[in-house]
Amino acid sequence: MATYRLNLDLPLYVHVTPAGAYRALLAGPGGRDLASKVLQRLLQLPETPPLGDEVLSLIERIDNEQEKLELLHRLQELGYLTGEEIRRKSPELNMEREVPLLLQRISSQGKGVLADAQGLVIASTGFAHEAVEELAGLAATLVAMQQRFGPLLNDNLRLERGGWGVVDASANGMLGFWPLHVGHQIITMVVAGQPNFNVSGFLDLAWWLMRRYG
Repeated sequence: MATYRLNLDLPLYVHVTPAGAYRALLAGPGGRDLASKVLQRLLQLPETPPLGDEVLSLIERIDNEQEKLELLHRLQELGYLTGEEIRRKSPELNMEREVPLLLQRISSQGKGVLADAQGLVIASTGFAHEAVEELAGLAATLVAMQQRFGPLLNDNLRLERGGWGVVDASANGMLGFWPLHVGHQIITMVVAGQPNFNVSGFLDLAWWLMRRYG
């Protein structure tokens, strides 16, 4: 097994990537596995931690330091973590102005909604007010369906946890519903057109959600 060492001369701060944030929020409460749980815990911190004891303490069920470092290395290889010399603080977002702007950037059509499991709207952009309320209600219904049929999709059919979509005749996504597991809550992101989760805006939104609701 490879040996991993902490670089104490040049501190690196552990950053979750947009791909890591996507895995963390779709993993389910508490994380489906240890890797997901580590990513969730990193997103609950107020700032990116230095690679060291603080990060290692987030990894449970492993006592050996080298095995913990090996897990971090594997997450880096998968593109879920990156090490940077600059520390970053969690974003403080304005719900009426900045959160809708992030939703706009994630959607190829500039339209999005955030809604809780009861169908209450958290933020929205691009849609008419009447449509926003209806989409939030539909999102709550889909969350209930996922909770009921999750074992079928994830365990029996071996389908990765993901979103629900409205597609055209060529199976191109027209509207997507993405249940995000934030702590013990489910917040659904509704995205018109093609979603773009591999952007810093999605990471900012995921980090903000985990800090505010998780």
